[in-house]
Amino acid sequence: MNICALVSKSGDGEYLARMLNNLGFRTVRGSTSSGATRSLLKLIIYAKKGLSIAITPDGPKGPRHKIQNGVIFLAQKTGLPVIPMGSALSKKIIFNSWDKFQLPLPFSRAALVYDKPFFVSPSDNLNNKAKELENILNKITLQAKEIIG
Repeated sequence: MNICALVSKSGDGEYLARMLNNLGFRTVRGSTSSGATRSLLKLIIYAKKGLSIAITPDGPKGPRHKIQNGVIFLAQKTGLPVIPMGSALSKKIIFNSWDKFQLPLPFSRAALVYDKPFFVSPSDNLNNKAKELENILNKITLQAKEIIG
């Protein structure tokens, strides 16, 4: 696949990185709290080589649903749009973690909602664009929950 995912350097991230690599994804290990500059530079290089970039925009430690500036910076430097996506599950296990990670149960229904491409220009303020993207993500996640019922 021509997708590169940013994955935390944590132990949990190791499991995710192995799974993604086995599925054909490339991975870059790093986060806002560990290797942020280096990982962003690697992602920029992959983007310039034509790969799509996958990021969880609220960072490795949260706060939950609070967009970190890294995804905005990356969009600004590469010119690539962010494709906002929100999801919901009908039956799930919710982990007691900062992000309330959800594991779908068998026969669960899922909804994935996406919005139009979100662009960041070189002159845009990172904090303002992060808040704008955060609002979009919250809106479409709510839409996914409404679909599930």
